[in-house]
Amino acid sequence: MLNRNYAFTVPLLGALRDLGLEHVAVSPGSRNTPLAIAAAETVGLDVSVHLDERSAAFFALGMARAVGKPVALISTSGTAAAEYLPAVVEARLSHIPLVILTADRPQELRDTGAPQTIRQADLYGTSVKWAHDAAPPDPSADPARYAVRLGAQAWATAQETPAGPVHLNLAFRDPLAPTPATEDAPPAPPTPTIHLGISVATDGALLAVARQIGSKKLLIVAGPSDNPETASAIAGLAEAADAPIFADPLSGLRAGQHAVERVVATGDALARAGRLDKDLRPDMVIRFGPVPTSKALWTWLAKTDVPQVWVDAGTWREATSSASVIVRADMADTARRLAELVEPADPSWTRTWAASEAAVLDAWGVLPWPSEPAVASALAAGMVDGASLVVSSSMPIRDVDAFFGVQDRPVRIFANRAANGIDGVISTAIGVAATGRPTYLLIGDVAFLHDATALASARRLGVALTVVLIDNNGGGIFHFLPQADHPEHFEDLLATPHGTNLVAVAEGLGATVIELSTIDDFLGHLATPDDVKVLVVRTDRSENLTLHKHLFNRG
Repeated sequence: MLNRNYAFTVPLLGALRDLGLEHVAVSPGSRNTPLAIAAAETVGLDVSVHLDERSAAFFALGMARAVGKPVALISTSGTAAAEYLPAVVEARLSHIPLVILTADRPQELRDTGAPQTIRQADLYGTSVKWAHDAAPPDPSADPARYAVRLGAQAWATAQETPAGPVHLNLAFRDPLAPTPATEDAPPAPPTPTIHLGISVATDGALLAVARQIGSKKLLIVAGPSDNPETASAIAGLAEAADAPIFADPLSGLRAGQHAVERVVATGDALARAGRLDKDLRPDMVIRFGPVPTSKALWTWLAKTDVPQVWVDAGTWREATSSASVIVRADMADTARRLAELVEPADPSWTRTWAASEAAVLDAWGVLPWPSEPAVASALAAGMVDGASLVVSSSMPIRDVDAFFGVQDRPVRIFANRAANGIDGVISTAIGVAATGRPTYLLIGDVAFLHDATALASARRLGVALTVVLIDNNGGGIFHFLPQADHPEHFEDLLATPHGTNLVAVAEGLGATVIELSTIDDFLGHLATPDDVKVLVVRTDRSENLTLHKHLFNRG
């Protein structure tokens, strides 16, 4: 029974079964064959067949209401899926958990007049807690891993307070029937253990996590968070476990009172060098919040066989699909309670990390000026105490991640990284500055052009903002991508040099503009954040790529 559809549906139903699903209500159809057969052949699932989808949905509603946990529904495409709506509305208002699995045509057949095809992606609108429209299974994209993660997310979301229905709309291409296996299907990854709600701290779940950690070599990965309490609690856990913290620059752990000796700022370089599979390989990873900025780290997290615990609440930001234990609870509360339960590791573990970080910094030496790494490093040294730093997406946040280091001064770092856009960055910085804290903004020229007119608002509102503008006449980050190997289109379609006189633009909008020539000039102007001023640092995109490669090869 191996084709691309079953390589997805079998692990999906298996994961739901492993998490506690017991009953599936199926209505007959063709497009939902991969789901129906997978359900029927999953040991431990009770499958009932209902000729009418409306009746099936209310049947599932009644059963879920009685047993207090999700029941799954499987329908074919078209109006069959629409028949679920009345029961879905009732489930939403009654807080009854349902997992709705609707089969659909693939994208190339939608809006073409293909039979039994309607717009199903958001069919139930606000009547479901969460909906996901999945592309047809792709053998090259590890469909089993995707299926297990999707099943875990659906199961947890349906039950989290307030409980309610969730909807997975699943597209399938022919053949829909099982086909003989020409080779063994790769094994599905283990279904993660999921603990829901803050109460897990008192029902033994966190104790089980703590026992797994024991006194092992623990690596803490702290993702972006705007909550200082979370940073404080993670720092406390690191102290209790004597564990290094791979701290994202937006975690609140890179600067200020929570910047402890165990915080690692060169983790991106260490991950790039493959050290996490060598002398820095942990026995266990515990992650807090979304994936970090460092692509090298989250790529390692997605591939490693090191056991991982992921802690988060409110949203599902587990992009690596690699956690073996998922704790859906308040991050600060979970970290505090774990700190009371874990045992410290051998002190040599954190000493090894500290020595590795020192070796990277020593290998880098003095960063050349003017360069984008040097700007990020100098910002860390030159900002006044109590300042806020707003960082644009693209290259600036990556350079802050790699070169900002750890500061024991009270500095907060902000960025719009949930969607990673480069629009509205200046306006965001003005909003931060309006709180009265000295505020700096690190931004590239393309992002600057997206929101330059906001400088007029800063002047009108009487807000002081120091803008550090990297002007390399285009999108420097694209030089790091494989597309740069196609020079016939690269500059026009990706790097997009704008040729704009940004000095004249900023001056025309009322800012004081200083074109910097030396690092001493830069540090001097950082020391006086009392105006709307733009500090311009000119760099070369190609030279920036060469420098980054040189530094990471040395690190």
